[in-house]
Amino acid sequence: MKKLIAILLVCLLAATTVFAQGQMESERPATPEVKTGLALITSATGKSATDKADGQGTAEINIVAVTVDAEGKIESCVIDAIQGKVKFSKEGKLVTDKSVPVLSKNELKTKYGMLKASKIGKEWNEQAAALAQYVVGLTADEVKAIASTSAARNGVDLASSATMGLDGIIATIAKAVENAQYLGAKSGDELYLTHYTNNSKSKDATSKANGQTQTYATVSAITLNGDVITSMIVDAVQPTVKFDAQGQVTSDSAYVKTKNELKEDYGMAKASSIGKEWYLQAQAFSQYATGKTISEVMGTAVNEKGVATDADLVSSVTLAVKNFTDLIAKIEK
Repeated sequence: MKKLIAILLVCLLAATTVFAQGQMESERPATPEVKTGLALITSATGKSATDKADGQGTAEINIVAVTVDAEGKIESCVIDAIQGKVKFSKEGKLVTDKSVPVLSKNELKTKYGMLKASKIGKEWNEQAAALAQYVVGLTADEVKAIASTSAARNGVDLASSATMGLDGIIATIAKAVENAQYLGAKSGDELYLTHYTNNSKSKDATSKANGQTQTYATVSAITLNGDVITSMIVDAVQPTVKFDAQGQVTSDSAYVKTKNELKEDYGMAKASSIGKEWYLQAQAFSQYATGKTISEVMGTAVNEKGVATDADLVSSVTLAVKNFTDLIAKIEK
């Protein structure tokens, strides 16, 4: 009898332990979801040509990607910027080689050339990285309140780490936080900001039509868990400066909307065989990519025109898949 009681007690103890462990596992919080956000703030300014100097169209594009927790605080942040400059003559002819790809300031690194003019001896990409670290843990409203004299935080003193013009970048960070949505990313996922940019749609002026400088940037915020894409946002912007056959600027813009901001006003739907606007196709591809590995997405089946033949995409994306996979291909791991 004593042996039987002992055996029963051992069994009871074992069952209690298993139950307790199971209860602890169920009570252990899952990795929380975070929102993913992307923002671009863009301007296009023009300078007319003269007898002494070429004219120029300049695009300034600030870009920020963030992940944001349930309390609205930034968990991770990446900051970049693109500066496109295209020159034209007083005869209205392009001077800049429009076939050369446009690199971002992070890609240019020391070639951007801020270092020699910096009072703190730091290049633009170094200052952007410091600011990105500084804003971790802040809300959009707290970001908007940042000044160059703000107190040090996260090991970063802005006065000695980031003296480049803050206003435009701060506005872009706050906008990215406000844009952020739950798209599948979880806390701890790696955040990437990629782009490809060109001036290929710039053109000469003629006696019948204006010329233009156009810096066309396509940008993405992508989060990864290992090699798996956990969220993706794609946007694009086309800052344009127009000029006439005498090299005189005829139009520019202090603020240029992105394709996601333009929505139906971009005007692709009427030319689309599936009647879907650009931003909807970008969203559809991003949703398709989420949950897949990079290699799986890069291997998406396409036809001779580069359009997806995958059943999950044929009814929602008629843009060439390369428009989106090129952004994934630029992830530096």
